[in-house]
Amino acid sequence: MPTTSRQEVASTETLFPRVVAPEEEGVEWIPGWLKLGLVWEGPRGVRSATEPPEAGLMATALTNLRQQSSSDRFYSSKSLPGLRMYLGGDGHAAARALLLKELLQPWPVGGVLAMMPSADQLLVMPMDTLSAVSQMPFLAHSGRTAWSVAHQPVSDQLFWFDGEGWAHVPVEAREDSMEVNPPPEFLLALRRLAALSLYTVLPEG
Repeated sequence: MPTTSRQEVASTETLFPRVVAPEEEGVEWIPGWLKLGLVWEGPRGVRSATEPPEAGLMATALTNLRQQSSSDRFYSSKSLPGLRMYLGGDGHAAARALLLKELLQPWPVGGVLAMMPSADQLLVMPMDTLSAVSQMPFLAHSGRTAWSVAHQPVSDQLFWFDGEGWAHVPVEAREDSMEVNPPPEFLLALRRLAALSLYTVLPEG
């Protein structure tokens, strides 16, 4: 992607955040796994900033993204139950991960699983029922497949967001399966989700 310096940015109204791979220019977002950069939509097309984004510019970029985001742009997958894909058509889908708590309401008790294979792809699995757990390997496989054919790949990794912070969910690809190794915090969230599920099915009396 072409680059631009901060001095070349004529209008902050066309600044947007961009999720980028850890080796690219940007500020740490999910340490060791993903960074945040800036892109500018100008007369010469979309250009990435050559310097790490300042806090003020990133806040402006996030505001611009919020104004062009809607929960109505989430579409359900026909092949993978529970999976939602953000289809923005503007190249900023992955950056909507920064707005997930605003876009997904009511917020799932167990948080969300997410993958960002490319800048224009955001795959989300709300953890609102225990059945979502069984879909994790399929989500990981779908995300890795999308990443492998992406024009500008970002990440083939699976992440979990509880509404406050992000965590990496290790996935090991085996010959005929995908083994998921969630962090301890994720397992605690599953216990809360299981307790809630049990409470909702208990008969009154």
